[in-house]
Amino acid sequence: MTRKEFYQMKDKFISINVFRHVITANGGSYDYSTQENFLNVLKRVEELELGINGIEVWKNGEFFDVQTSNSKKQAYDPSWYYSIYFNFCALNEDLEFLATYDVPIDRLDRN
Repeated sequence: MTRKEFYQMKDKFISINVFRHVITANGGSYDYSTQENFLNVLKRVEELELGINGIEVWKNGEFFDVQTSNSKKQAYDPSWYYSIYFNFCALNEDLEFLATYDVPIDRLDRN
Protein backbone atom coordinates (compact mmCIF):
# COMPACT_ATOMS: atom_id res chain seq x y z
CA MET A 1 0.00 0.00 0.00
CA THR A 2 1.29 3.45 -0.85
CA ARG A 3 1.51 6.27 1.68
CA LYS A 4 -1.34 8.06 -0.09
CA GLU A 5 -3.53 4.94 0.07
CA PHE A 6 -2.72 4.49 3.77
CA TYR A 7 -3.80 8.04 4.62
CA GLN A 8 -6.94 7.73 2.51
CA MET A 9 -7.87 4.53 4.35
CA LYS A 10 -7.04 6.11 7.70
CA ASP A 11 -9.21 9.16 6.96
CA LYS A 12 -12.08 6.93 5.87
CA PHE A 13 -11.74 4.79 9.00
CA ILE A 14 -11.77 7.85 11.28
CA SER A 15 -14.70 9.39 9.45
CA ILE A 16 -16.80 6.22 9.64
CA ASN A 17 -15.80 4.89 13.05
CA VAL A 18 -15.02 7.97 15.13
CA PHE A 19 -17.04 10.84 13.67
CA ARG A 20 -20.14 9.09 12.36
CA HIS A 21 -22.49 10.66 14.93
CA VAL A 22 -20.45 13.70 15.92
CA ILE A 23 -21.50 17.17 14.84
CA THR A 24 -18.38 19.21 14.28
CA ALA A 25 -17.86 22.90 14.81
CA ASN A 26 -17.67 23.57 11.09
CA GLY A 27 -20.77 21.54 10.26
CA GLY A 28 -19.41 18.60 8.33
CA SER A 29 -15.72 18.00 8.16
CA TYR A 30 -14.23 16.31 11.19
CA ASP A 31 -11.57 18.97 11.53
CA TYR A 32 -12.76 20.97 14.53
CA SER A 33 -15.03 19.75 17.30
CA THR A 34 -16.73 21.67 20.08
CA GLN A 35 -15.78 20.80 23.66
CA GLU A 36 -18.84 18.62 24.15
CA ASN A 37 -18.43 16.78 20.87
CA PHE A 38 -14.70 16.31 21.35
CA LEU A 39 -15.40 14.43 24.58
CA ASN A 40 -17.52 12.04 22.49
CA VAL A 41 -14.62 11.73 20.05
CA LEU A 42 -12.27 10.84 22.91
CA LYS A 43 -14.70 8.18 24.13
CA ARG A 44 -14.84 6.63 20.64
CA VAL A 45 -11.05 6.71 20.37
CA GLU A 46 -10.78 4.93 23.70
CA GLU A 47 -13.44 2.33 22.76
CA LEU A 48 -11.69 1.63 19.46
CA GLU A 49 -8.25 1.55 21.13
CA LEU A 50 -6.83 4.19 18.81
CA GLY A 51 -4.13 6.70 19.64
CA ILE A 52 -4.05 10.48 19.68
CA ASN A 53 -0.74 11.97 18.60
CA GLY A 54 -1.69 15.54 19.34
CA ILE A 55 -4.51 17.84 20.37
CA GLU A 56 -4.72 21.30 18.84
CA VAL A 57 -6.95 23.89 20.46
CA TRP A 58 -8.52 26.92 18.80
CA LYS A 59 -10.33 29.90 20.31
CA ASN A 60 -12.49 32.27 18.26
CA GLY A 61 -11.08 30.82 15.04
CA GLU A 62 -7.47 31.40 16.05
CA PHE A 63 -4.81 28.98 17.20
CA PHE A 64 -4.69 28.76 21.01
CA ASP A 65 -2.41 25.86 22.02
CA VAL A 66 -1.23 22.37 21.14
CA GLN A 67 -0.18 19.33 23.14
CA THR A 68 1.56 16.33 21.60
CA SER A 69 2.26 12.88 22.93
CA ASN A 70 5.84 12.05 23.81
CA SER A 71 5.65 8.47 22.60
CA LYS A 72 3.48 5.97 20.81
CA LYS A 73 2.67 4.40 24.18
CA GLN A 74 1.46 7.75 25.53
CA ALA A 75 -0.65 8.35 22.39
CA TYR A 76 -2.65 5.22 23.26
CA ASP A 77 -3.05 6.12 26.93
CA PRO A 78 -6.56 7.50 27.58
CA SER A 79 -5.43 9.14 30.83
CA TRP A 80 -3.05 11.31 28.77
CA TYR A 81 -5.54 12.61 26.24
CA TYR A 82 -8.37 12.99 28.77
CA SER A 83 -6.11 15.01 31.09
CA ILE A 84 -5.17 17.33 28.21
CA TYR A 85 -8.85 17.78 27.35
CA PHE A 86 -10.00 18.43 30.92
CA ASN A 87 -7.12 20.85 31.56
CA PHE A 88 -8.24 22.92 28.59
CA CYS A 89 -11.89 22.71 29.64
CA ALA A 90 -10.95 24.01 33.09
CA LEU A 91 -9.99 27.31 31.46
CA ASN A 92 -13.72 28.00 30.95
CA GLU A 93 -13.12 29.24 27.42
CA ASP A 94 -15.17 28.55 24.32
CA LEU A 95 -12.66 26.27 22.61
CA GLU A 96 -12.62 24.02 19.57
CA PHE A 97 -10.49 20.90 19.35
CA LEU A 98 -8.64 19.17 16.56
CA ALA A 99 -6.62 15.98 16.95
CA THR A 100 -4.29 13.81 14.96
CA TYR A 101 -5.05 10.13 15.31
CA ASP A 102 -2.97 6.98 15.25
CA VAL A 103 -4.80 4.07 13.68
CA PRO A 104 -3.05 0.70 13.63
CA ILE A 105 -2.75 -0.64 10.10
CA ASP A 106 -4.50 -3.89 11.07
CA ARG A 107 -7.62 -1.82 11.88
CA LEU A 108 -7.64 -0.43 8.37
CA ASP A 109 -7.77 -3.93 6.93
CA ARG A 110 -10.98 -4.61 8.89
CA ASN A 111 -12.81 -1.46 7.76
